[in-house]
Amino acid sequence: MSFTKFETIINQVLQKRASVKVGLAELSIDKEVVELSQEDIETLILHLKEKIKVVSINTRLCAIKAFFNYLDKNKLINSNPMKNIKQLRDRQKIMETLDDEVIVEVAKHKKSRDYAIFLIMIDNWGKTFGVGRNQAR
Repeated sequence: MSFTKFETIINQVLQKRASVKVGLAELSIDKEVVELSQEDIETLILHLKEKIKVVSINTRLCAIKAFFNYLDKNKLINSNPMKNIKQLRDRQKIMETLDDEVIVEVAKHKKSRDYAIFLIMIDNWGKTFGVGRNQAR
């Protein structure tokens, strides 16, 4: 590994450490990052959920987990507080779909071009929402 790449990795770790320290300070947790417990990290996650998006939290969790895995692998800590911490789920809003009856009714009005477009829409939406072409016939 080149020195420049190593230096880049060190800088990234220090930046993540700094962002964790800021979060800990906001929560009045006066510990070094290597002294954190699983409970401290869970408290930090709850705090971050109020401030930033789940994707951003997961990015931080990934970096912190890698850091603690390194410490654990090299026997620099007694226990890994990130061992049982999982990535957060990003809940996506479900769009409203057409009722089966509406799909059947629209499919009854078959004009070849419109019907073909309708079937393409059903195929594409069906992959996401579980509506199949056979329901439209």
